[in-house]
Amino acid sequence: MQKILSVKDITTDGVKQMAVQAIVSMMERIPKIFKDNPVLLKDFLEMTFAYMIETTEDVTPEWINPKEGIYI
Repeated sequence: MQKILSVKDITTDGVKQMAVQAIVSMMERIPKIFKDNPVLLKDFLEMTFAYMIETTEDVTPEWINPKEGIYI
């Protein structure tokens, strides 16, 4: 999973999302693995945060010039 999340050239976002979901599923079903291995937990958290802050280079015009006003 770590290798999948570290590849920058994956164009299908769903692949990386499935990798994160697989690890989260492991955490839910076998939490002892992560409790007994803090390095593994640290690595997983770093991978997850890196995935969360990834951005694409394709920026839409709406993102560059948002409409004025308050959104509720």
